[in-house]
Amino acid sequence: MRKTGVRLIWVTICFPLLVGLSGCQKKTDELDIENVKPTPDKEAIYGVYIPTDLNDCSEELIKMLPEQVVDEIRKRPREEMAFYHLGLGSWIRRNWGLRKDSRLAKYFRENGVSSPDDMSSMALDALWCKLHNVATPAVGPQKTSVYKSSNEASKANSQQ
Repeated sequence: MRKTGVRLIWVTICFPLLVGLSGCQKKTDELDIENVKPTPDKEAIYGVYIPTDLNDCSEELIKMLPEQVVDEIRKRPREEMAFYHLGLGSWIRRNWGLRKDSRLAKYFRENGVSSPDDMSSMALDALWCKLHNVATPAVGPQKTSVYKSSNEASKANSQQ
């Protein structure tokens, strides 16, 4: 009887809460990944074109993203590109082989960037720069993305 009561409490209270929390990503990353139309490439790791550098990243993202998403990014301040880190950023890390040995991952590593999270953040930042006619920052360990800088600031504040 006691196990049944615990299960009933879990089902009535915890389960709806967990299901509700699973929708959190939609609040921070408004892009529906299903609507992304990457350039096909049968030779690439995951069957989609993998850019060669940051400029190529921004050009491919503009081509593959729905027009309404590109327009949204044009309206956002640069700091809000972090909202795309979990959805589109995750898609970039996975499909452009940033955790593998893709040509884009090699490009970043050759320029001192080893974290796939930083790589995708820099690709998102390059997209924002292209859409706002701002020069794309140089790639390298000294040039961190907006997202990495905010993470380091958070860590520094927690250590004080």
